[in-house]
Amino acid sequence: MKLHLLALSMAFIPYSTLLAQRYHDALLQDVRGSVKEVVYDSPEMLTVTYDQEGKEIHAGHMEKRSRQYDADGYLLSFEFDRGGLSWKATCNYDSSHRLRQQISSNNGGSFVSLNEYDRNGNVVKTVVSVSAHDVSRTYIYVYTYLKFDERGNWLSRIRKGRKTAEFESRTVRYW
Repeated sequence: MKLHLLALSMAFIPYSTLLAQRYHDALLQDVRGSVKEVVYDSPEMLTVTYDQEGKEIHAGHMEKRSRQYDADGYLLSFEFDRGGLSWKATCNYDSSHRLRQQISSNNGGSFVSLNEYDRNGNVVKTVVSVSAHDVSRTYIYVYTYLKFDERGNWLSRIRKGRKTAEFESRTVRYW
């Protein structure tokens, strides 16, 4: 169950910053610039790829469909399949165009991720609320950044939960 929640939470990790591309799907992976690919160094080796306009074209085992965007290219909602269930997700942004909240739900439950940012636009805290079948849990994650690339994207960080601290790293490739 813990591994499943971790894998599910990786799909909703908070993401900020503005891009120069038409679409801003990379906000869900917290990257800056004209990003081609993000590869997470995790047991799943999640790889997320983007076209030259900034639209996500592949995200590991989770393909987004029925995407709705606002006039500026920010992803407002999408649908996806996970764990044999169909999910509907909505995204809300703050005045700086950072992903503030993502809400995903299906007939049996919901997943809400709420992000807080520092003055540099890095996520410093995420509150995740998961509910399913009359059971609810809240997880709080605090991030400490260790390394950034030349464009300001994090390459390694520590994610601290109530009882855990996990090292996270990734590689970001650009167009």
